[in-house]
Formats: sequence, C-alpha cells, structure tokens
Amino acid sequence: MNAADVVVLPYRDILTSGNALLAMSFGRPVIIPRLGCVMELLDDRGAFLYDSGDPGALEAAMRHALDADLAAMGAHNYRLATAYDWQGIAGQTDRVYRECACRRGR
Repeated sequence: MNAADVVVLPYRDILTSGNALLAMSFGRPVIIPRLGCVMELLDDRGAFLYDSGDPGALEAAMRHALDADLAAMGAHNYRLATAYDWQGIAGQTDRVYRECACRRGR
C-alpha cells in the first residue's frame, strides 16, 4: 500500500470491501465501482466511483486519476477511515443487539 498512488478494486460483485477500508487507512484514493455498501464507505472526494455495467468506465476512472489531487483524496480517506475504530464499532454493535433484544421481548 505504501508504494501505491491509488488503489484499484475492479469488483464485478461486492457487498462490502475490507480492501477499500485498508486502502483508506493507508491514505490512498480508491477506484471502485458503485456496488454494495461502497457508497456508505467512500465518496467522490476520496474515490473514483464508476458504473460496473459500463465497459469503458473503469478505464475512464483510471485516466481521471492521472490528473487528480491524489494526496488530498488520500488524506480525506484517511480521515474517514479513522472514524472506524474498534470501540465505536463495538458500541454500535451493542446498540443493535440491545434494540433487537428489546423488540423481541415485546
């Protein structure tokens, strides 16, 4: 990751991407299709999002990356990635379980 300027994740099918979060944690921009939960993790300020159904979209996204401010995009992604800490995720998971348990008890 340290040697990469941008991380290309040309998925055809995806639900979530640990690889995208890994790239973000290294402060790297990502080229990735608009699939699965990607839009909840990445935005246009840190990623080149493309339509996987368009045959030329991946190449166009890669060409667009050649002229972009990759350092700024990577810094944005790093800031987003730092919000995903274990304590915060554990708290969110705990809240979901408690809500489910309360609803089940009704």
